[in-house]
Amino acid sequence: MSSKVQERKIKWGIIAPGNISIAFAEGMKAVTNAEIVAVASRDLSRAEEFAKKFNIRKAYGSYEEIVKDDEVDAIYIATPHSFHKDMSIMCLQHGKAVLCEKPATLNSKELKEVIDTAQKHNTFYMEAMWMRFLPVIREVKRLVDEGTIGELRLVKADFSFRAPMNPESRLFSKKLAGGALLDVGVYTIAFAEHILEKDPTVITSFAEIGKTEVDEQAAAILGYEDGKMAILNFAVRTDTDKCAYVYGTEGYIKIPNFWMTRKAYLIKNGVETVIECEFTGNGYNYETEEVNRCIREGKLQSDIMTWKFSLQVMNIMDTIRNQWNMKYPTEL
Repeated sequence: MSSKVQERKIKWGIIAPGNISIAFAEGMKAVTNAEIVAVASRDLSRAEEFAKKFNIRKAYGSYEEIVKDDEVDAIYIATPHSFHKDMSIMCLQHGKAVLCEKPATLNSKELKEVIDTAQKHNTFYMEAMWMRFLPVIREVKRLVDEGTIGELRLVKADFSFRAPMNPESRLFSKKLAGGALLDVGVYTIAFAEHILEKDPTVITSFAEIGKTEVDEQAAAILGYEDGKMAILNFAVRTDTDKCAYVYGTEGYIKIPNFWMTRKAYLIKNGVETVIECEFTGNGYNYETEEVNRCIREGKLQSDIMTWKFSLQVMNIMDTIRNQWNMKYPTEL
């Protein structure tokens, strides 16, 4: 590969300038050879306000406009979950590389449609599971794989918080695919799948379905053929300590705020050792750098955050929701 290709600046667009897009734009400040050149919202004033805040040259009042912008190489999609499939397909059809917020879609059927579109149009696509790229998570995985805590036996992960009840918000609106599973449960499942590197043979779950008919708190146990298991909790109406644990036969690792962590703890033979790694930016920059690398190398998918991995996580979430007999309006 020529140095000219390696150094090519990747130009980004953002669809939906909400809070998560603010974090993405802040992270971009730590990324080399890339810039945000356009932002789009269905409300032009919101796009203009965001553009002014981050010194972005172009603001659009529709999503259709940004995908037609020839200057844009890649688009970050930060809409509510229920729009992810349609937005991803529209971007891919216009030849724009896509980094789409998690969950990638509402279900595996939708995700397969998106992947088929990426293949048909020979265009890069990745789910924005930024946790997978964090230095400490990568170090934890290395330690586990090297046998530092002995034989892996159990993974526990909890991502639960108490949000104020607002039936119209994305967290509680069934129309917007609200609920704990797709918003934060996806992190716990992705963490377990990443550490265990296999699909469960048994999935058992229970949910409290609230007045707006979405899951307000839930728990799942994933069982594996070799006796390993994962115990997962997720909620939008219950506040917890938000830790993940990886247990082996000779010790364990504790990871506070595992989806955004900068530090973990190895506990072995009664001794606690801090696991820290060099950390730049706000963490969102690591997934952006991966997308940029893949685009420059002509890849359609990341070999770290693969389409297969996203589908594995989505299949587990499909199974869990089927156990609750819960479908979103667009699935009916």
